[in-house]
Amino acid sequence: MVAEMTPASDPSAVGRGSANGRPAQPGAPLSCEVLATPFAASRLRHDLSAWLRAQHLAVELVEAVVLAGYEALANAAEHAYQRFRSGGSAAEHVGTVRLRAWTEPGRIEIRVGDHGSWRTPRRVGERRGRGLVLMRALADEVTVQTGATGTTVTLSWLRPGLPG
Repeated sequence: MVAEMTPASDPSAVGRGSANGRPAQPGAPLSCEVLATPFAASRLRHDLSAWLRAQHLAVELVEAVVLAGYEALANAAEHAYQRFRSGGSAAEHVGTVRLRAWTEPGRIEIRVGDHGSWRTPRRVGERRGRGLVLMRALADEVTVQTGATGTTVTLSWLRPGLPG
């Protein structure tokens, strides 16, 4: 069951979710939708980390999932709504980013989605363009689905013996 996420102290919360200051429940999925801002992406990184720790996962796995998940969140916050931002202030044209995390027997999955437009990644440079490379290095499976209604990145880690 997913609880309403509308804490007065978090202006980035826009919809339903099971994070933002509420204790993470072992076995329960994490589901949040927030404004696609760097602050909100950072906040979701902390929520994801707390949720993963509540699942009693190995520290190394928690760190890999948090890093890869945050990279997907940061990419959505930075890139998904860029075409809308050119016509006015960013505050007027910011969209949302969704995070969902859950476990199944033998696997953990993180899904990050937005309603923005896909931007073809640039060549990997000295300082930029390593997000997908990093996600692919950290996760066992990475899928990116793009379309007219937005982008969804699904990251999966296969772990035999992981409870669902």
